[in-house]
Amino acid sequence: MKHEQKKEIISKYAREKGDTGSPEVQIALLTVRIESLTAHLNEHKKDNHSRRGLLGLVQKRRRLKNYLQKTNPAAYKRVEEEMADNKVVKKTAKAEKTAAIKAAKTGKKAAPKKEKPAKVEAPKVEKKAPTKKTAKKK
Repeated sequence: MKHEQKKEIISKYAREKGDTGSPEVQIALLTVRIESLTAHLNEHKKDNHSRRGLLGLVQKRRRLKNYLQKTNPAAYKRVEEEMADNKVVKKTAKAEKTAAIKAAKTGKKAAPKKEKPAKVEAPKVEKKAPTKKTAKKK
């Protein structure tokens, strides 16, 4: 995480000027680190040392979220909504970038994704129980 990015996150979530230790700021910073480590692990699947570090960060963020939810539910809700909004924006941008890359490779224009039709389930048919045969013929 670059210094400018860190300053931006701190200024966005800080309660007052110079606040770097509040749970809101810590959760936001941990979220950015978790996202970068997750991207790293998607590329390097056998990097177990980084995976262990990621699990520790996730647990630390979870504890901070639990604390914030107990002590200040309004702040917890605000942080959760902002993090969810950021996630949606990033997913959309990633999908658009992927579509553009695929289009560039194939030489076609990027088309919006089509929705899959809903599955229609066939009615269930009851099976008859097998009958026993009484005697075998030899």
